[in-house]
Amino acid sequence: MSMENMIQIAQIVIAIIFGGLALYFKSKVKLTEKVSGLIAQAEDTYKSYTKAGGMKFEWVVTRLYVYVPVWLRPLITREVIGRIVQFVFDNVESYAKMQLDKLTDKVAK
Repeated sequence: MSMENMIQIAQIVIAIIFGGLALYFKSKVKLTEKVSGLIAQAEDTYKSYTKAGGMKFEWVVTRLYVYVPVWLRPLITREVIGRIVQFVFDNVESYAKMQLDKLTDKVAK
């Protein structure tokens, strides 16, 4: 195998790796947006309920799980979807608290 062929193979492998990474990050952003949107919908749907955290969580997980192709469901279980939903919720909640703290600091001054 010549050096030229090895360089071409290396370029193809690098292109595939970077292409895969780009698709991964693009999918992750879309999934996060979808989860955030469903969390907002759940909040609106269950706004008249008290102590509805579990119901809202299951509502979001159920709606997201529909998007998982059947052939991927052995790998991407409802539990995995639940962890993703919890992760996004925790980040949204953390951001909301941070913004509330900033607003409170401004009002207190």
